[in-house]
This record gives sequence, structure tokens and C-alpha cells, in this order.
Amino acid sequence: MADSELAAVIDGVNDKLMKFYDEGDMKSISELYTEDCKFLPPGKEILRGRKAVEEAMQDMKDSGAAKLYFKSMESTSFGDYAYDWCTYTLFKEDGTVHDKGKGLAVWKKVDGKYYYHVDTFNSSIQS
Repeated sequence: MADSELAAVIDGVNDKLMKFYDEGDMKSISELYTEDCKFLPPGKEILRGRKAVEEAMQDMKDSGAAKLYFKSMESTSFGDYAYDWCTYTLFKEDGTVHDKGKGLAVWKKVDGKYYYHVDTFNSSIQS
């Protein structure tokens, strides 16, 4: 798959993730991940599986991160896998920035569709 085609596929999945997050539909977000995914959020141990993603996303939402925006900056495929890196911003309900940073994801093709397989991100805001 050409990198431009891959970017369009990843952007489509990411658009769904942002929509589901903003709506509070963490179950649908978890279904964008492989069943055996690894989720590596900042300040936590490695989380494994869709249920863990669902719970971690809800924790983020409950922490005051009402809205999520991110943009894939580069993506490349290799066989049944791909990677992309992105920048993200989490917004509070009042529109101010809750957090911003960067992320890296490994995607895995399962039954012809790409899913998040390993997903990690970290803040660019200094504490």
C-alpha cells in the first residue's frame, strides 16, 4: 500500500477515534484496537487488551480531558504492519488545553483492516 493510501486509512480510523472520544463512546474506541493490543499511556504500566484501552480512555475523559484532537504526521507500512506518529491536544470542557504532546502507534492488519496494535503517547507540557 502506498504511503498516501495508508495515510488516508489511518486518518479515517483516527477521525472515528476522535469522534468516539468526544461522544464518550470508549467501547467503540477499544474496537479500533487489536484484541491483543498494548496501550502505553504516560504514568501507567503497560495495559493489555481492548477492555484496558476502554478503561484508560474513560480515565482520561474523567480527568477533565473533554475533547481530543490529533493529527498523524507520518505513516509507513511494512507487510501487515504500519506505524505512524502524531501530535495531539486534549481540551477541557471550556476549550482550554488540558494536555498536548506526541504519540507513536504500531498498526496491525487483521482480516484486511488496520487496527491499533501498540499505542503510546506522552505529554510535551513540562511539569
